[in-house]
Amino acid sequence: YEGIMYEDVTDEVPIVQMNDYAMSKRVNEMQIINSKTMYDTETVVVRLFNTYGPREWYHPFRSVNCVFTYKLLHGFPIVVYKGHGRTSTYIDDCVCTLANISDNFQAGQTYNIASDQHHSIEYLVECILNETQAPKDLVVCKEHPEILTTKDKKVDASKAQKELGHVDKVSLEEGVSLTVKWMREYYKP
Repeated sequence: YEGIMYEDVTDEVPIVQMNDYAMSKRVNEMQIINSKTMYDTETVVVRLFNTYGPREWYHPFRSVNCVFTYKLLHGFPIVVYKGHGRTSTYIDDCVCTLANISDNFQAGQTYNIASDQHHSIEYLVECILNETQAPKDLVVCKEHPEILTTKDKKVDASKAQKELGHVDKVSLEEGVSLTVKWMREYYKP
């Protein structure tokens, strides 16, 4: 899906999920909706977009922020596919919004929780390089888009902002700095 991701897009537009991770997220949403239909459970669907920060331990299938930070801190090369864009939501901002659901619970709602700071993956890598002081030659750039990955994910989080008080308090630059600081300490030999 190349447009802005509003909460109702998946209800109105048939989207072919491009990878196993995306499929699992959609299936989980469908299970939550089915639970409401079958058992009248009071549920809310929450979509988290590229949430990152301290205490996200490295694994090859973690967020791009986590994987790139870990690899550059440890001297491993990374591959950057040019032209990809994302929002990156700092964990503390996300948690505050999730906590607000209990104060304003509206069963049946869907919320996108995402930063409104859209950035290129190249810019994210610049931020990580600045903080890690890793050699730039660890970054391999490729011109063609990464297969089975959305090239540019734009998210509308205005509903979460209005109804749940979602606010971006931590910028990408500050969040990367805090994440690098935590990873340096956690993975210290």
